[in-house]
Amino acid sequence: SPVESLRLLRNRREYRYRYKAFERIPDEILSNIEDSGIRIAQYGDSRQLRDSRFILLEEELEAYPDDGYLQYMYGIELLNRQRFEEGIAHFQKALLNVNYDYLYAPHLLKCLGWSLIYLKRYPEALEVFDEGSKAFPIYSDFLVLKAELYKQLKQYRDAVRELEDSLKIGEQSNIMVPAPEIAASAILELLGEVHEQFFNYRQALACYLQVYKSDSTDKELLYKIVRLAGRTDSADVLEDMLISAVEQNNAEKLILIIDALCRHWEFEMILAHMEQLEPLLGETDLIESIKFYCYLMLGDVQEAELHFSVVSEDRPFYGRILLQWIEYCWLYDKWPEALKLLEEIDRSESIERQVKALYRLINRLFTGEKAYLPILGFQEYEMAGALHENLLRLGQEKKAEILLPLLLKGREDDCRINLAGLILYCGHIKTARKLMELGEPQTLGVLEHILWSNSFMEKIGEYIGRVYGETENGDLALPSALHPPDKPGKALLDFYEFLAASGGNTDVTCTGSSDAEMTCTEIHAEIGRFYEKAQKRTEAFSAYLRALQWDPQNEPVLQRINEIFQEDTSFFNTFLEGKEWTPEGSLFHHRKEFILYIHGFIYFINHQFEEALTYFSKVMAEDTGYYIARAYIIGSLLLLGREEETGNRLNKQEDIDYTVPLLFSICKTYARCRLDEGYRQYPQSELIMEEKERIRQSVIEVLYDNGE
Repeated sequence: SPVESLRLLRNRREYRYRYKAFERIPDEILSNIEDSGIRIAQYGDSRQLRDSRFILLEEELEAYPDDGYLQYMYGIELLNRQRFEEGIAHFQKALLNVNYDYLYAPHLLKCLGWSLIYLKRYPEALEVFDEGSKAFPIYSDFLVLKAELYKQLKQYRDAVRELEDSLKIGEQSNIMVPAPEIAASAILELLGEVHEQFFNYRQALACYLQVYKSDSTDKELLYKIVRLAGRTDSADVLEDMLISAVEQNNAEKLILIIDALCRHWEFEMILAHMEQLEPLLGETDLIESIKFYCYLMLGDVQEAELHFSVVSEDRPFYGRILLQWIEYCWLYDKWPEALKLLEEIDRSESIERQVKALYRLINRLFTGEKAYLPILGFQEYEMAGALHENLLRLGQEKKAEILLPLLLKGREDDCRINLAGLILYCGHIKTARKLMELGEPQTLGVLEHILWSNSFMEKIGEYIGRVYGETENGDLALPSALHPPDKPGKALLDFYEFLAASGGNTDVTCTGSSDAEMTCTEIHAEIGRFYEKAQKRTEAFSAYLRALQWDPQNEPVLQRINEIFQEDTSFFNTFLEGKEWTPEGSLFHHRKEFILYIHGFIYFINHQFEEALTYFSKVMAEDTGYYIARAYIIGSLLLLGREEETGNRLNKQEDIDYTVPLLFSICKTYARCRLDEGYRQYPQSELIMEEKERIRQSVIEVLYDNGE
């Protein structure tokens, strides 16, 4: 990492360079330092010069062992030689004699922290970066390195926070000398990598695209973009890049983008642009091979064969065509044709021996033959992985499963998690679950929340399906007693409109309904949000409780009630048990009964099911809360694994008609709240948000499917 040093100096007698190896004018005799805005590119020294400087440093350090600058420079030399333990010792000695006003002070702390990361001494590294951030608050490199540390620890929420904070610092006018060295593009790329680690592919793609705007020549970055564009169905991104590559006359970039478009199944788009592409691609064989593959995958075999016939057998593109053709045969179960192609692949001199072996192996796996699974090299693994991803995208889940043992052979558990994340992202939850069952139990990160949610909702669906299978009732609508007409009166509407006007909020309604169409539940919930913005906690809590009395299963309100409880339990209990008040709505007739319900819900949503059973059993004594309390009791028993006791409680037809729909609603809320816990741990998780939406949309279908 480069270090800032003084280059332009006034001609003063007291300004004189010192030291033999790395000359320097000591910072302590300087003042009025400003950044000139000039950057000097210094290329690497020769090995001989570096070695001679190292010797000079050792000599000076022996003569002046307490000189902080010499200790610092010697530590850098050891760091460059990957002698981290020794380097750390010298950096720590340098810190004993360094004033934080010195120009090299932030870089010294940075090098010390980076060395500690290399040795995985994370707590010590974190202490160094915290000290650096405190001493140099706008030197954002410390935040970036903390993010790298958190990334290695898989603490992605903290990594995202540090990177986003460092980007905000970079947006401010920076007058620090020395300035931070890690550019915004590097920070964005690291942020993209962190998002990729917990399968936020869309957000990772957005980060990489921002970097690409400033540097479109980075091949590795381009590869990341085209890979994620395929995974996120972002064909528009690829088309924009294709057009840009045509304008830049960049044939190498074009080939990579065309390959990504092929994986993305955008064959018609490629053919539509062929007129502009042909002059740039140049080679006839390459153009014909692209056309061949596009027409083949579009099902026009006759046209594809015409283009295939033009390609010379001794050209590299001929081998590529054979590999593409056999993949087409695998996709569409053309096994005799695949065998013939394997023979031709064996004869082709343009295909490497390892690749031939891989394709023979995959064909044996698909046709059910026994085969020894080798550990794949990098190139073969990438090819098998691309085929696996393509099968997932096309919905051919069984064939994709066949490739999993081959992809996992000799790989670390992280590989299994990455594959499971990709499978989940493509919507194949059961396959991901099977994959995670193959290895040893381990922490699965964000996948743990998704797999738990799926298993839980499947279990609830099967249970309720068995119950409905014994009846002729297929109506899952909630009983009307729990949703009485709750149109607001004029006084409540007037008060709501007054608050909206006084707050200057023209978008106070989150439901999309006009005031006249809103229910009492919606209006009280909006009033609660209004008071929260105004930082009036008591009034907000009161409004949320009123909303819940009209609709005790309103999920956003239930979640906010739980959050208030977590934030301040004492305030929560004091308010509930405080002054007398009369419940609204028609479900809860008594204040005591409603308080029992709230406490029961708090225990239930926080996984304390025995305590929840106690409170909901007390609610059962009251007629009005009978069915909802019964549903919570059954849900608690199910979550405790007491299924036989659960079945015994559903002994009446009316219990099934009223309680089961409520039970499903309760379980849905519980699952989504559990996913919210995961979302706080893995911020902006696309997988968790998609799972929450899947639960919201598919819950009724699950019941009907299992009911059949």
